[in-house]
This record gives sequence, C-alpha cells and structure tokens, in this order.
Amino acid sequence: MQAIKGIKMRVFIMSIMFLLLILAIVTRLGYLQLIKGESLKVMATTQLTKDIKIVPKRGIIYDRNKKILATTKRFYDIGYSKTDNLKEDKIQEYAKKLSSILKLEEEDVINMLKTDKRWVSIKKWVEKKQVDLLAKENIRGLTVDEKYKRFYPGNNFAACILGNTNGDNYGEYGIERSAQDYLGGISGRSIKITDRRGNQLPYGDTKLFDPQEGENVVLTIDERIQHIAEKAAMEALVTNKAKKVSITIMDPNNGKVLAMANKPDYNPNNKREIAYDMDKPWVKLSQERISQINNAENKVQSLYKMWKNYSISGIHEPGSVFKLITWASAIEENVVEKGETFVCDGFIKQVKGNIKCWRYYDPHGVQTLMEGFANSCNEVSTVLALKLKKERLCKYISAFGFGKKTNIDLPGEEKGLIQGVKGINDVELTTMSFGQGLSVTPIQMLNAFCAVVNGGNLMKPAVIERVENSDEEATYTFKPEVVKKVISKETSDKMREFLRYTVEEGTGKKAYVQGYDVGGKTGTAQKFVNGKYGNGYYIGSFIGVAPTENPQIAILVIIDEPQADDYHGGTIAAPVTANVIEKVMNYLNK
Repeated sequence: MQAIKGIKMRVFIMSIMFLLLILAIVTRLGYLQLIKGESLKVMATTQLTKDIKIVPKRGIIYDRNKKILATTKRFYDIGYSKTDNLKEDKIQEYAKKLSSILKLEEEDVINMLKTDKRWVSIKKWVEKKQVDLLAKENIRGLTVDEKYKRFYPGNNFAACILGNTNGDNYGEYGIERSAQDYLGGISGRSIKITDRRGNQLPYGDTKLFDPQEGENVVLTIDERIQHIAEKAAMEALVTNKAKKVSITIMDPNNGKVLAMANKPDYNPNNKREIAYDMDKPWVKLSQERISQINNAENKVQSLYKMWKNYSISGIHEPGSVFKLITWASAIEENVVEKGETFVCDGFIKQVKGNIKCWRYYDPHGVQTLMEGFANSCNEVSTVLALKLKKERLCKYISAFGFGKKTNIDLPGEEKGLIQGVKGINDVELTTMSFGQGLSVTPIQMLNAFCAVVNGGNLMKPAVIERVENSDEEATYTFKPEVVKKVISKETSDKMREFLRYTVEEGTGKKAYVQGYDVGGKTGTAQKFVNGKYGNGYYIGSFIGVAPTENPQIAILVIIDEPQADDYHGGTIAAPVTANVIEKVMNYLNK
C-alpha cells in the first residue's frame, strides 16, 4: 500500500513537472509568435533575402545644340565564383584565356583561381568586346556584373562646368552635382531568396524592380563658343605665365552663360590626376614630374583647388572694372551737372592718405565724365563717390548683386565680401569706388555688367537650358528671371556710349575689333597677399560687350598673377577679349 502511494506521488509530481514544462513551452511559443513574431519574421526574411541595388543609367549632358558633353558607358566587372576545386590543368587553361583577353599577368590570374575565398574579383571596368570574347570560352564559375561609368568625350573640355561623379555614380561637382536629381534617375532592386551562404535557392522567388534612367540636361553652353574661350584662356595662361586665366561669356539679355573657361583645369575622366604644377601651370611637365606631384603629401588640398570653379568661387578685388558701377550709380542719381568737368593732377587730395591716380606721373588734367571713364581716372571716381556718399553707393553695390550669391545653378558659389555702410570712412569709400577694399567673384562682376548694358535689369544667371526625358519631352525649361531693376534704360544707353568710347579712345583700345562696335572697361588690381598688398601680385582684367548698340555677348577676361613684362588689364586682357569677341561674333552671325 505504501509502495502504491509512493508511485502515485511520483506520478503526480512528474505530471506537475510535465504540465509546467508544457506551460513553459506554450508561454515561450506565445511570446515568440505574439510578441516577437514580427521582428523575428523580419530577421528571417532579411537572412534569406538578398537585396541588390541596381544603379540606373545616368542622364546625358548636352550643349545647347545637343552635342554630347557627358554621357555614360556600360562596363562589366569580371569575377570568379568558386563552386568546386579546379584541377591544375583547368586552372592553367582558364588562367591563360583570362590573362590573354583581359590583358593581365597569367601568374596573377592563377593565384586568383587558387584562392580559398568563395568569390574573387578578377578585373573591373571591362569593355563589352572583351566580355563577348570571354562568353565564347565557356569558363565555369565566371561572374559578369554590368555597371555604368561616367564618360566625358572632350576629356578636360568644360570641366569646371560639368564637374565629375564619385565611384557610386553620384554627382560631386559642377552640373553633375547641381542637376543630380535630374541626371541620377531612380535605382532599381533585385530581390532574391538565398541560403545562408548567399546562394540563390533553385525554386526561390525573384522580384525585379527596374531602375529608372536619369533625365538628360541641355545646357546654355555653346560648344563652339566654349572651344574659343578655352583656347584663348590657354594661350593667355602660357603667354603671360599666369597662375590662372578665367574667361566667362554671357548673353546679357537673359542671363544665359554661353561659355565658362578656366585654365589650368583637369580631366574628369581621371579626376585624381594632377597634370600641372600649381605654382607654374604654364610649364609642360615630364611624366616623372607629374608622378612626383601626384605622390606629394599635399595632393588632397591640390585636388580641391583643381576641381574648384574659379568663375563662381574665385574671390578677388576687381580693380578698375568696378568703376562702371560707380559711374552708372552717379549717372542714375544725377549727381553730375551737365557739362561739368573734372581735374586730375595725379593726387587725390579730397581725402586723407597717400592715394594717387594710376597715372600720377602724367596726370589726365581736365576731363569730362566720359573722358574720366575712358581714362580710368581715380580722381574722377573719387569725386563721384563723395558726391554719392557711402549710403547711396553701397545701395547700388548691393542692388547690382555684390555681397550675395547670384544663385547660378552651379554648386560652390561664393558671395564675395562687401563692407557694411557703418564701417566705411571716406578713404574706404574712395578705394571702393575704383574696386579696392571689396571682393567679388567673376560671375558677380559679369552679371552686374550685363545689367549695366542690357537696359538696367539684373538677371539671374543660368547654365541649364532645359531638362528632357527619354522621349525628348521637356520636364523643365529655363525662363529668364529679372532679379531687380537697378538702373534706367537711359542710364544704360549712356553707359554703353562710355564703354564704346573707352575702346575707341581710352584705355581699352586693344579690345577694338574691326567690323564690330565693342565697348569695355579695363581693370588692374593689386592682390592682397599675407595681410598686405604685395608687389608683383596683380590681376589684369577686361570686361566687354558687343555690339554696343544691340548687345549679343558680354565677356569677362581675368588673368591672375601674370609674370610677363606687363600686368595691366588694358595691355594683356584687352587683346584676349578682342580675339574672343571677333571669333564669337563671326560664329554667331555666320
């Protein structure tokens, strides 16, 4: 009896334990299913699913006449997936075929095929003709992945405008960056069910979401005008042994940029190679010297300088080209009486300080307002600034767009540096009137000049004309935008007369082009180096328009740190302007 009771107790205890175990299992299952179910499901799906991003084909960049400036080429990455151990004779056979077609060392390929890794990359960026040859060889385990790479047919042509892309085909600089949303397209997806090793299951579902190709961007840039500007910029760089040369050309009536050339530049097809000496870019280098430059410790900083677009980010003191703003403001405000003349004795005595006219050694003497402009006289500029007073002059400087970005559709634009009204004294007002003590960018200066000659309208500059889809339907079209009415048409008409007279009779004579009425203004600025104006550091510039009666083009030529015999804008930049204007006008009017 006692034994039976003991057995019953043991059965009872075991039953309780069994029930508790079942309860624990049920509780655990309930927890996993009801509470952790969704997260575990996601984890399982993630482990069993291989999601491959499919990079879309990037859109094409055209000039305004639909000539290709940047496109995308299809390439392939060749790899080897080790499914089983190859015999020695097969390794030798495959290695010989692969090395011959892909132009690799046979010994290197043998080592790749003998790897313990499940997959190894053999060669990237392989062209289709090589892939077609490989397809005929029936090499077991070979993998071929299609990919795209950006290609610039003109190499360094218009590099500062086009910019470049990174390894993921994403725009980094230039139009490639600013138009990324248009050019980049929408990535696709390939979703596959795989085992724990990443191999696709034989009966697993595959979902394919096709990528959407990028749209095409048509620029306002004219390939022919860009060629003219780039050739002239390179010649000016070498002739003047300059640090940099910038030539920007716009249609003054609508803000469209027709050309933007900066020398030296780079090849976006090989964006990490520096092919020139930063200090002496005009010197043709040997391969040995190029190799030294590209292995230097400061290469990263040099690359950033090389990729920089000087036309929109090169801050500099404009010098005497800025006088056109002073004269336009004075005429608009009617601070000069009819028939009033000015006397230049070489020294500016109206303000304290040792300020002189640039031709102090041979003063201009008695001059009219037009003659003072044509002679680029600092004394006349001073009188006008003092008559305007700092409040009015600063108002016009701001109205012409200085001290703020133009919002051109390119990345990396700087806004320059303009001093606030309260901090300006008469000496600073005087120097500002002839382009010292303030910093501007080339695009600001040229855009303000366009407002001076187009009837007084400050336009928003642009390099994108329109965006098209694959059916050549426009999804975006540029519309000229007037930012501000700065001066009257009457003032603009008078300024064009002054500009034409400057080329005919004044400091801009070397910009004269037979058969065309050219107007312009010279500029020579001493550069501010290490906290002071340095001797031997100058910027020579010329800003011009043609024809003056009905402007078609406006141009700004900047020669930075020329080391030739002369550095004055009227001597070195005006002839470059004449050369470019003649060729561009002949092209436009052919």
